[in-house]
Amino acid sequence: MLVVLLLSVGCGTSSDPVTGVPEGGECDSATECADGLSCGPAGLCFDAPTPVELGGACEQDLECASGLCGNEGVCIVFPLTGVPAGVPEGGQCDSNTECADGLSCGPAGLCFDAPTPVELGGACQQDLECASGWCGTDGACVE
Repeated sequence: MLVVLLLSVGCGTSSDPVTGVPEGGECDSATECADGLSCGPAGLCFDAPTPVELGGACEQDLECASGLCGNEGVCIVFPLTGVPAGVPEGGQCDSNTECADGLSCGPAGLCFDAPTPVELGGACQQDLECASGWCGTDGACVE
């Protein structure tokens, strides 16, 4: 009976078909780990926080659902995946270049769906409406 007991207890790294590998147990992928756990780079199951979505603040790649934390400290998507790169609408930004295609960085520091910029001579009310960045006192975009 003692031998059977030792075989059923194991060393704590094997996977229970129902619950999965417990925290601290060895793993090759997150699917082997118990619910709510992830398989870390060291090959051990760990309690991972909820992944940060695109545009959310991050410090390390592993914090992001996309697996990539950009230089600006926000979760991004690598451009070659076929998914537009950049901060999504509503995400924090410092410049237009950080925002996904078709979005602009607004005065509040958030990416927004900006209308097509007004060309020179077109009617405007604010500088940000003009492709040149300048709305003249006569209400037309100027250089």
